Amino acid sequence: MTGIVFVATLVLLPVLGWGLVPRRAAAWLPVPAGIAVAAGLGAVVVAVEMFAMSALGIRWTVLRVAALPLVLTVVRLAQTRRSERRSWPRAAPLALVAMGIGMLVTTYAALTTRSTNADLLLFWGAKAQRFAAARGIDVPYLADPLHWALHSDYPPLLPCLWAFSSLAAANFAWGASLATLPVFAGFLVLAVWGLARLDGDDGVAARSAAVMAAFIACTFPAAGVAGNADPVLVFFEATALFILLFAADRPGATLIAGAFLAACVLTKFEGVFFVAGLLGASLLVPRRTRIRDTAIMAALPAAALSAWFVYCRSHGLLMYLGHPPRLYLSAERLGAVIRRLTAGASYGVAYAPWIVVFLLLCVTRAPRERWTLALGTAAVTLVADALVYLTAPGDPTLWVQWSGARLLLTPLVCLYAAAISEPGGAAALSRSSGDRTRSTASAAPAA
Repeated sequence: MTGIVFVATLVLLPVLGWGLVPRRAAAWLPVPAGIAVAAGLGAVVVAVEMFAMSALGIRWTVLRVAALPLVLTVVRLAQTRRSERRSWPRAAPLALVAMGIGMLVTTYAALTTRSTNADLLLFWGAKAQRFAAARGIDVPYLADPLHWALHSDYPPLLPCLWAFSSLAAANFAWGASLATLPVFAGFLVLAVWGLARLDGDDGVAARSAAVMAAFIACTFPAAGVAGNADPVLVFFEATALFILLFAADRPGATLIAGAFLAACVLTKFEGVFFVAGLLGASLLVPRRTRIRDTAIMAALPAAALSAWFVYCRSHGLLMYLGHPPRLYLSAERLGAVIRRLTAGASYGVAYAPWIVVFLLLCVTRAPRERWTLALGTAAVTLVADALVYLTAPGDPTLWVQWSGARLLLTPLVCLYAAAISEPGGAAALSRSSGDRTRSTASAAPAA
């Protein structure tokens, strides 16, 4: 029962986040994307509230954390007219079957411990369990020199989210925490399904979601991310990217993307690289309001990271944030990093995800702005991740072998975003069946 309640708390995140979806955005978000966006905002508000409570010395309870977002959701639902309610986009049975198979494979790999690693036991789970028991961020526990491996200043979103689920379930559910992978993978598939619908018909949107489900099934289990923060991070990253690809000029989209970017930097330090890449690439996209929109999106993650830095500094928790990285560069080290990253990129399926995305990119005719956004972000994150491994004073070989496949998920998902971002959806898939459909970015979503 503990595990069921633990997972149910994560599944019900859209309930906590729906009241935070800007009303202007709710008017154009298709149902699947609305659920995904609400889930992301629900996770953000839970983590931010718990962080703020710890900073103010307020003990965590389920009611204290959930009260405000639940009230906002009830108010929003009460204000929603019947005419504003939306229906699910239609999807061909084959696309639904493909999505279902992808999610079943991912779920099976996660719940049978075929897709996890020791970080769950030594890092993420240990923090979450301790935070839940202390009903707050346990500063003495993190500051203890014997607990240096817990990385005292590492971003707190996932431990806080899991601590909230633990409070609801009355205990931390170690086995159920593995379900974080299929839950957030499912939210990502819904985000792609809904957001791609803004640019094409129901069929191509469903096929785009099926491609993403297959990508997740082929890479996430092999990378060993169940019970780690990577599925949560990739969900926030990919959803923010897809919002900018398909809905950048729509009301409220910039604010939602900024909130998701703030979640990225509060989930893992690697999220900072993605945020920097996406913001830099967005400045290169010719859009009338690009400077204003980029400033808005940058403000939220900057505020989130600054607040966490101030908290850590004031409580003596600085570890990574307190020491600027030093680059150890040599031909031998660079060669070792590249070899190990290349090995991790195979994902145990002979580089099939990379081959498929390369073939899709060859036939995709997305606008240059979308290629700039997606491929520019992928390039920055790939280079930044490689440079991180060159900051270790010792031999980085084991480090790359341990985490390389996980870090490569971000640039790879950016490439998939570019491959299915052609107006009309996953047009490369549509051409094979002869029903390629083109529509403008301003096409209205299904009612």
